[in-house]
Amino acid sequence: MVWFNYNSRVNNGGINILGTIKVKQTSNDLSVEHTDALAEKIQHNDYVRFTYMEENGAYVTLDIMDDTVSLRRRDKGMTHGTFKLNEKTELRVINEHGDLVFDVNLVSLDFDGTNFEMNYKLIHLNTEIDQHQFQLNWNTEE
Repeated sequence: MVWFNYNSRVNNGGINILGTIKVKQTSNDLSVEHTDALAEKIQHNDYVRFTYMEENGAYVTLDIMDDTVSLRRRDKGMTHGTFKLNEKTELRVINEHGDLVFDVNLVSLDFDGTNFEMNYKLIHLNTEIDQHQFQLNWNTEE
């Protein structure tokens, strides 16, 4: 293993960088914010992965490649969503109450390497039930 500045290391041709993130998730009736959570960023060519743990212990993995995003959140249950511009995709929530599946319409996606934002609509039985905004700001530790 080779170490670089900013707590980074080479991993299978990519670079792992330790840092902190600020995440804000907003829906029609809820807003959740995680500030200065320790995080890891793995980058290899056009692929980027962020991993972090929420204050409640949930482990989150966000994979970004071009116009496709995968979001996995694990705690007592699991949430997994795939988001792709111009395609209807799915968000699945599995918990003690059962298995819920929603269609997802990704409205917008913006990522500059440091700041990430996506806006999407959740659809159930062909009816829009909620709109969500997910924002992430990445900072390296020095």
